[in-house]
Amino acid sequence: MSGQGGDTVSREATKKLGTQLKELYQAVRTDHRNVTYVMLAERFGISRSAVGAWMTGRYPPDGELVTKYLAVVAYLESKSPDKPLPPGVWRRAIKKAQDEGVRNQGKRPPRSGPPAVRPFRYPHTAPQRVARDLIGRDAELDALAELSRRGPSYSALYGPPWAGKTALLAAFVTGHVPSEVDVISYFVQWSSSTNEAQKFLQTMVAQLDLLVGNKRSVPGDEASLFALYEQAVQTSSERGRSLLLVVDGLDEDAAAQPGQQSIASLLPKRPPPGLRVLVSSRWHPPLPANLDGDHPLQSAAIIPGFRPSPIGHSLRGAASEDLRALLECPDGREVIGLLALARGGLSYRSLIELMELGERAKPPAPVDLERMLRNVAGRGVAPEDLEPDTYVLAHEELYRTATQLLEGRTTTDLTQRLHHWADDYRNKQWPPTTPLYLLNGYPELLRGTGDTARFTTFALDHRRLLRLADHARTDLALASLDHVTRMSQGLDALASAAASRFFLERERRPVPRDVLRALARAGDTAWARSLALSPRDPASKATRLIAVTQALVETARPGATDIAREAANWAQRARYQDALLAPAEEPDTEGIVAQVTVVLASAGAPDEAIRLLDTIDVCSPGNFASTSDAAGRLLDSHPAFATRLLDELCDEADHLAYEADEGSAVAVEMWAAVAAADPGRTDPVHHRMAEFGRWLDVTSAGLAAVDCPAQAASVLAKTRPDDARALVDAALRRMDGLLNAPAGDRARETLARLVRALLDVDGKPDRARALLDGAPPEATARARMTLADEPDEPNELLARMRHLADIGDGPRARLVLAQATRQAGGTAAGANPIPWLPLLAGALAHHGTPWLTEAHTLLARASDPCLSLPVRILTSASLAHADAGRSGQALRYAEEAEDVVGDVDFTDPRAPLVRGLVAQAFAHAGQAQQAARWSAPDAGRRSGRARRHDRRVALAVEVGLAPEAIVPGVERPGLKSGYCTRLAHAVLRIAAGKRAEADLVALEDEARARGATEPLLSTGLALLHTVLGAPDRALRAAARLTDPVERATALTTVAAHLAGVPAHLDVAATTGDAWAISLLRVLARQAVPGHAGDDTTVRDVLRDVLSTSGWYEALPVLARTAPEAVSAVADVLAQHRQARQGEP
Repeated sequence: MSGQGGDTVSREATKKLGTQLKELYQAVRTDHRNVTYVMLAERFGISRSAVGAWMTGRYPPDGELVTKYLAVVAYLESKSPDKPLPPGVWRRAIKKAQDEGVRNQGKRPPRSGPPAVRPFRYPHTAPQRVARDLIGRDAELDALAELSRRGPSYSALYGPPWAGKTALLAAFVTGHVPSEVDVISYFVQWSSSTNEAQKFLQTMVAQLDLLVGNKRSVPGDEASLFALYEQAVQTSSERGRSLLLVVDGLDEDAAAQPGQQSIASLLPKRPPPGLRVLVSSRWHPPLPANLDGDHPLQSAAIIPGFRPSPIGHSLRGAASEDLRALLECPDGREVIGLLALARGGLSYRSLIELMELGERAKPPAPVDLERMLRNVAGRGVAPEDLEPDTYVLAHEELYRTATQLLEGRTTTDLTQRLHHWADDYRNKQWPPTTPLYLLNGYPELLRGTGDTARFTTFALDHRRLLRLADHARTDLALASLDHVTRMSQGLDALASAAASRFFLERERRPVPRDVLRALARAGDTAWARSLALSPRDPASKATRLIAVTQALVETARPGATDIAREAANWAQRARYQDALLAPAEEPDTEGIVAQVTVVLASAGAPDEAIRLLDTIDVCSPGNFASTSDAAGRLLDSHPAFATRLLDELCDEADHLAYEADEGSAVAVEMWAAVAAADPGRTDPVHHRMAEFGRWLDVTSAGLAAVDCPAQAASVLAKTRPDDARALVDAALRRMDGLLNAPAGDRARETLARLVRALLDVDGKPDRARALLDGAPPEATARARMTLADEPDEPNELLARMRHLADIGDGPRARLVLAQATRQAGGTAAGANPIPWLPLLAGALAHHGTPWLTEAHTLLARASDPCLSLPVRILTSASLAHADAGRSGQALRYAEEAEDVVGDVDFTDPRAPLVRGLVAQAFAHAGQAQQAARWSAPDAGRRSGRARRHDRRVALAVEVGLAPEAIVPGVERPGLKSGYCTRLAHAVLRIAAGKRAEADLVALEDEARARGATEPLLSTGLALLHTVLGAPDRALRAAARLTDPVERATALTTVAAHLAGVPAHLDVAATTGDAWAISLLRVLARQAVPGHAGDDTTVRDVLRDVLSTSGWYEALPVLARTAPEAVSAVADVLAQHRQARQGEP
């Protein structure tokens, strides 16, 4: 291409077309000298210069000349001694040359691949908010489009409730934004977390990062957001576009109180040129009080001419009247009051339980309840809710009206009833029958009403979080913990949240797509959709929503079109998603936009399918199969478009076949896809496949000469068995001559394809087995898997789910899914040991708490065949008792560890590590003789690693018996190297009262250059600054580390020295850095003891540690600084074990 950026013009396709035509012309001239440029020009009514340009490849034909060009080709082929090429080869070659020419002019080709950078589109939740019939809004949509091009920096759409503001903006951002505008939208909804500033911040940073191309490893903050506004506008400007930010529903911002951060305050105060902000709101409430008086949002240009929707107005009136009528009767007042106060979806069973708590004699029947709420409440839930059959009031205005009309006494009574109901289920430890509102909606109610203490209690209840995970909603459980960490500064709450997060993330896994299909078939569409959205990346969300849509279409259930549209939304967002930042959790996400067109076409949205098909390269390897399927489904409703698509695919297949290279196998797949999509083409296309497979030559095509007939044989095995047999025989003969070649991946794939064809055609494995027996063993592994091809073992629970779905029993299907999820969670918990148990054991033992070492040593033994984990638990407890001066307890745990080590297989390479741990424990317990016995080197070990370990254990034993031994001992050879040597030298200089500035300056210079990737350097430097009484510098040094666990280790090193926490040599360290850091900590603790540091600084550092995935590094320091935090972690562990393993 030419133009911007200094790109060179590509003419490859045009020259190739010219060469192809010139070779045909020259072949004809051999026997027909009368065929000249002049003769062709006169015969076909074209200029001689055009003929010359075509022959030399200066430019391709265009417009009406394409027909004349093909006529010239047909004439020449009729005179040529060679076999004519399929017409599709010439048409495809012309199109490629035309597209190349358009790209060289900086224009988008009509049906080639997507442009380098498409307009950026982030619709947020707009696809779910588009009205089915948006009548009479064309003028407003046109005005919004013009405003996005040339409007002021801030514009506002104001209107009353139910006026249609959201529907209008949703329609605009999903289909009416001009191509010269990038858009990021955000729709605020009062009943979800989207009405919080933190959620807006996270969403905006993520999407602006995508637009700019950033790869962020840590969450963005407010400063990041405002910097990104500038960067995003610059990026859009460089692409020739402006940027539009759309925020709908500012009046539903949760920050109603002064001092709270609002969404409005996160909008740019000084928008850069090229950025326009469009917001919508009611006239009341006013903008948040924390918005600066000179913020441009305060004086945003009001969009004139907006007319409230007459349909919305009538709905509002009817709903308000029905609401007031219901509040006049006892049943209605109670039900409406509960819904209004709960502010979340309550099922019929939940409402009945709540009414019975009020001593109701006879609650209303379900049919009466549904009739009562038909207009006022809407069936279905907000996206974050879990149960499909729940009631919610249809609009926030109804909630406000209801709460205003309810008497104060009634409100108090119903509120207490909600709390008693929640307490009852909490006291029962959240049984499987817990209403799902209590697992998510109720804690959100507490948070929204400012009941922080009660919210924290419920949010941190690990059993509640596990019950959410059992319902495959780990995302909601994690979000609940996120709220706690933002709201609470207490170390106990942060530690509890960190421990719960560890277990939740360890068990997190998406529900299989087969489960989603079963739920959808059972009519549980809302839950199937909710589970489909559990992955983090948009491509996987789209893939799973496609599965839900397919099940709905197959069973003719309602809702397929809406789910298909949502899948399309996520598929389009996947185009802009960096696969490194959010790799796809689901397989089969290639060509996801093409895949979604299939379900759009089958779910009643053909126009949307066509719109998407017009944006992709339909012939690319990842797209053509889905494109063919979509075209087949569009033949009835849009025959001209579908025919054009299938023609293009046939032309591309002809072109690939003509090339006769490795791409030829794709040609066969493409023909097969077209034949399957359009029955009217089946016979001619199958004939073409058979013909092509027969004439391919091994010399020119190589392995493709086997691939093509083998693939064609598999396709034709049932419809044209004779052709299929001839093709597989030809493929077998050709393969014989290629088996002696080196067996690369390509050959292995070809052999597997041939085995598949033999099985398809023969119906028995005899010839396939004979082929593999005669092939080199290294080439047959993949093919033998094809030969075995045994179906997976059926999952009993999944089979039960499918059966229940088929008979329409959705509730029981849900129970089976919960059982399967719990079963999977228990398996995962038992299979993976908990690596931080030793740290927790030591932290509890510091205060003399014995239960962990006694109960969890058995657990650790079951999951660790070398027993290194149970030994670490016991020796960690022993060291903690020794530090606390309880030598008797220290000795008891050392002896227990000794008993465990007696069961160790000493041929295991980890055996020396556990022996060293026992020796160290006995030394700290004051038992020199037993320590010497366990630390004695094994005479049979001679490796350098073994000798280095012996030296480390020997020093650990000496230090355990006499802590001051570390100072001379650190100078022994073989105990340190590299950065450790330099850092230890600096510590000793400081201890001796000497100046260490030169050491610090040199180390700081190196840390600035490589500190992020050198944990020993950054951690050691942080320790030096701490020793020198400069904790601020220490924290800056630790902050250089980007790995969260490494950063947690560095921060804990600072906090531990400030708090005077004893340190121990890590004789079981598996890395050199871990040993070196422990050596430096012990040396600094002995040589330059820490003063009773600033407790506030220590706690601040611990908060930072608890926010990382290396949170457990803080446990030894928490034992001395905040013992209640250690107890909180132990409680989480106990609850988790009880829930997952059924232990008391």
